[in-house]
Amino acid sequence: MTMRTVVVFVTLVFLLSLGSAAPVIRQEGELVSPSFKPATCTEKQAELQIKEFKKLDFDNSKCAAEDFLPRLHQHFPSADGKLFVNIGANKGFLLAKMMSLWAPWVMKSEATPTGASVARYLGSFWKGQGGKGAACDEYSVPFTSKSTTPYNAAWPRMIGVELNPTTAAPLREVMGALKATEPRGSAPPALRVLNFGVASKDGEMLLGKLQPGVESIGVKTFDHQQAKLQNALKEHADDVVKVGLRTFKSIAQEHFQKDERLFLLAVDT
Repeated sequence: MTMRTVVVFVTLVFLLSLGSAAPVIRQEGELVSPSFKPATCTEKQAELQIKEFKKLDFDNSKCAAEDFLPRLHQHFPSADGKLFVNIGANKGFLLAKMMSLWAPWVMKSEATPTGASVARYLGSFWKGQGGKGAACDEYSVPFTSKSTTPYNAAWPRMIGVELNPTTAAPLREVMGALKATEPRGSAPPALRVLNFGVASKDGEMLLGKLQPGVESIGVKTFDHQQAKLQNALKEHADDVVKVGLRTFKSIAQEHFQKDERLFLLAVDT
């Protein structure tokens, strides 16, 4: 469930060199050094990142600026060890774009049940759910890159977090039709869909019944409607749904596998 006003992408790769050796570049272009350890941003560093982000220009189109993804892929093409998390996964177009780069063997036209392109298939599916097919330039799936990602049986891995239950369920269905949610031997599927809202603390929230794929309503919309919805739950239970809320830390603790480390966090809310 998203409002496509802006999409914030955070690449959580903080490398801190602890020795005198200079970082070396592997064949696929990813920086690595035997002497680095992951570093966590300080509060001041986080504030500076927000300050710099606010300086960026936006075109007021309410469309996500996702064209940087092919450039990111060009420098980090390997699928090995990469975990992507999309908060506000909605209809799955962004997940499809990321998979078209880092898992092109999943996001291909011949993989769709109708033989249509992935984007057209997703659009038709969501129209069939009674919602809009696609917004902005979402039909640009798949993205192409100057680099190639070799086939990997266990990676990449993606997690889509979606608040609206009437969107999360068909999202699992359509991604299942593309084989993206199927187990891969002992490895998790390429995509896991979680039906949660992301909040500052764990809990639950009542939502009014929503159409599948609606993009203009989120957690804040219902913050001040909980008492009203609680009464509605007693009288018209079919018009109210209960959804869990999780902090990002809780999602990581509950759903990240032991061998998973976050590569890209896409916040589309």
